[in-house]
Formats: sequence, structure tokens, C-alpha cells
Amino acid sequence: TPDWWNLYVYGESNMKGSRASIILEGPNNVTLEQTLKFDFRASNNQEKYEALIAGLKLAKEFGARILRCYNNSQLVQGHVANIYQAKEAVLLRYYHVVKTPVDDFDCFEMYHIPKERNTRENLLSK
Repeated sequence: TPDWWNLYVYGESNMKGSRASIILEGPNNVTLEQTLKFDFRASNNQEKYEALIAGLKLAKEFGARILRCYNNSQLVQGHVANIYQAKEAVLLRYYHVVKTPVDDFDCFEMYHIPKERNTRENLLSK
């Protein structure tokens, strides 16, 4: 049976700009950590979507078929799980960009973890 992979994505923006922290854990103790800095001003929710998009691409590149994703945005998690409807035009575009790769996984689960509980991601983002 294929192994579960775990993806932790964390997006943040401040006066210095926007960035994402990504941790991908796979079978056989494989762990990849990546921090991305965005060259554009992004809203709080946009950078969380950007982090998720980058994380999904990384998981695909490494052959993940079954993925659990943990993120710090209840809104993005709600959009992807079809609990909340994306109403803003910008977020609706992000939702559609994310849905295609999500649907390509054999199994995908997404969970919200509040920022204060994301200690590993908080350390990576610094």
C-alpha cells in the first residue's frame, strides 16, 4: 500500500513582504523543508494559498500519492474542503488553482492548525 505523506504549510505576511514555509515528510524518514519569499504584496489569505500551491507542487514532484496537509488558515482549509465558499474573485481564482492538484492525489486530507500550535513552522519561518 502507498504511504501517507504529511505536508505542513504556513504562510505569513508583514511589512517586509510575504513568505511561505513548507515541510514535507514522506516515507523512510524523508523530510524536506523549504522557505519561499514572494516578490509581490499578498494579502494574508493569498500568501496562505501561495504556500499551499508551492507545497502541493513539492509533494507531487516527490511522488506523493496520499497526502495529509496541515495549514494555519481555517479559511483556506474550509475552501478546499468545500465547507466555505470562496466569494472574493482573487480567492476564487486561488481555489481553482489548488483544486486541480488536490484532485490528482489518490487521497487528500487537509487540517487547520492554529498558528500558535505550529511551533515547527514558526521556527522555520524565522
